[in-house]
Amino acid sequence: MLSIARIFFGTRDTRPFLVLACLLLAGMAEAIGLMTFLPALTQLAGTAETEPSALNAFVLNAIASTGLNPTIGVMLILIVTVIVIKSVLSFAALSYVGYAMANVAAGLRQQLLGDLMRAKWRYFTEQPAGRIANIVSNDATRAASAYLFAGQFIAVLLQVLVYIIVAYVISWKLAALGTLVGGLIALALNVLVVMTKRAGLKQTDRTSDIVTLLSDTLSNIKVLKASNRQGFFSHHFSARINRLKKSVRKQAIAKQGLRYGEEVFVVSAVAFGVYAAAIVFKTPIAELLVTGLIFVQVVLLIGKAQKRMQNAAEVESAYWAVHNMINDVQANVERDEGTKKPHLTKACLFEQVSFAYAGKQVLVDADLAIPAGSITVIHGPSGSGKTTIADLIIGLYRPDSGRITIDGVPMDQVNLSWWRSQIGYVPQEPTLLHDTIRSNITLGDQSLSDEDVARALDQSGLTEFIDQLPEGTGTFVGERGSKLSGGQKQRIALARALVTRPKLLILDEVTSALDEPTEAEICDNIRRLTGDYTIFAITHRPAWTRIADRLYEIRAGKAVEG
Repeated sequence: MLSIARIFFGTRDTRPFLVLACLLLAGMAEAIGLMTFLPALTQLAGTAETEPSALNAFVLNAIASTGLNPTIGVMLILIVTVIVIKSVLSFAALSYVGYAMANVAAGLRQQLLGDLMRAKWRYFTEQPAGRIANIVSNDATRAASAYLFAGQFIAVLLQVLVYIIVAYVISWKLAALGTLVGGLIALALNVLVVMTKRAGLKQTDRTSDIVTLLSDTLSNIKVLKASNRQGFFSHHFSARINRLKKSVRKQAIAKQGLRYGEEVFVVSAVAFGVYAAAIVFKTPIAELLVTGLIFVQVVLLIGKAQKRMQNAAEVESAYWAVHNMINDVQANVERDEGTKKPHLTKACLFEQVSFAYAGKQVLVDADLAIPAGSITVIHGPSGSGKTTIADLIIGLYRPDSGRITIDGVPMDQVNLSWWRSQIGYVPQEPTLLHDTIRSNITLGDQSLSDEDVARALDQSGLTEFIDQLPEGTGTFVGERGSKLSGGQKQRIALARALVTRPKLLILDEVTSALDEPTEAEICDNIRRLTGDYTIFAITHRPAWTRIADRLYEIRAGKAVEG
C-alpha cells in the first residue's frame, strides 16, 4: 500500500493534493446527502411526528438553520443537489488523474531519453539496446497505468473513510461491524494481491528479456538466415515466451479469484449484517435502510479498493523499473565542465597517453600528432587500440594518464559539446535510418539547408547517383540502408559527417568492406578534402598509405610513426 501511495504522491508534474482536495469535498457532499437521506425516509415512512433520533434532530436543525423549511421536498432537493456536487467533484478529480496519465507516460519517456543522450559512452556500451527500448515503449506505458490505478485506489479509500464516518454517526455498532467484516474480507483475499504483484514483477523482467533478445536477433537476422541457424533463436524465444505466459496466467487467476471470492464473502457479509441490524440491534426501519445501504457500501468499497490495489500491484514493477533506469542513467551522466573552445587550427596531440578498458591495457605512454589541415592515418591489427584513440579524441573516454591537447588546450578544459560539434565521424559499419537520404544526412537538424546537403553529397561523390534517382534525396533507403550498396551507404555516412562543415573528420575503417575500385574512389574523394578539413583515418588497408600525410602504426599500445 505504501509503494502505491508513493506512486501517486511522488510522480512528477502532477497535482496529487489538488486531486485529494476535490475528493475530500466530494466525500463531504456525499456525507451530507447520506445524513439527509435518513430524515427524508423517516418522513416518507410516516414517523415524522415521533421523537426524532439524535441524528434526525441534528440534520433537521442544520437544515432549519439555513432558513429552509425541512419538508420532504426540500430534503429530496438537497439530497439530489449534494449528490450532483459530489459527482462533479469526483468526475473532475478522477478525470484529471486520467488526463495526467498521458502526461506521466510522456514525461517519463522524455526524462529518460533526455538523460540517456547525456550519459557517458561507457554506460551505453554496457546496456542492452533491447532493455532500453522495452522501458521506453512498454514499461513507460505500464508505469502511467500504475499512476492511474494508484489515483483510483486513493479515491476509493477516501470514499471508504466517508462511509465509515457516516456509519458511525448513525450506528456505531453496525459501522464497527461493517469495518470489521470488510477488513476481514480484504485480509482473506490479500494473498491474491501479493500473487499479482509477484507475477507483475516477473512479467516486467521477462518482457524485457524478450525485447532484448528480439533486438539482438533482428540485428543479426541476415547472418542467422544465411547460416540457417534461426531455429536456435526460435527455441530461445519459445522458452522466454512460455515463462512470460506463466506470469500472465498467474495474474489472470489472481484477478478472477479476487473477483469471485469477494462476491461470495460480500453476499455472506451483507446477509449477516442485515440479520444483526434487524434482529440483534432492533434498528428502526428507516435507520435500517440507510445503515444497511452504508454497511453494504463499506464492504463493497473495501473490496473495490482491494481491486484497485491489485491493479496497481500488477503494473507497479514497471513504474519502478522506469525510475530505477532514470536514476541509473542520472548517476552516469557525462560531466561537461570544460569552458574552452579550440578550433583545431594547429594540432591535436597525444602526450604519454595510457588507457585501459575492462582490465586490459590498450595504450601505454602513446605519443601521437594530428596536424591541422592534413591527413593522419593509423593502422595496426584488430584490437590494437585504433578505435580507442578515436574515442579519446572525441572525448568519449578520458585517458588514465598523460594528456590530450587541442591547439595546446588540455581535453579536460575543453567544452565537449562544442568540440563534438566540430567533429564529423564515419564509423566502420554505418547504420542508416529507415528514412530518406536527406534525413539520413541531416539527422533532423533543421538548420541545414538544401545547399548544405548538396555540397556534402558532392564532396562525398554522391551527386551523380542522387541525380539518377526519381525522388532524389527524398528516396527512402530501407531498413538499415538495405536498398543501397555498401559503397553508397558509406558515401551517405560520409556526407552526413561533412554536412556540418566539421573541423575534424574521423574515418573508422570506412572502406574495410568495399572492393578496391570503390575504395580507391573514396580515397580520392578524401584526398580532395585536404586543406578544408583535418582528417584522421583508421584503417588496415594499404590504399590509405598513399594519401596519408602522416602515418602511424599502433604496436604494443604505442603509436609508431613511419
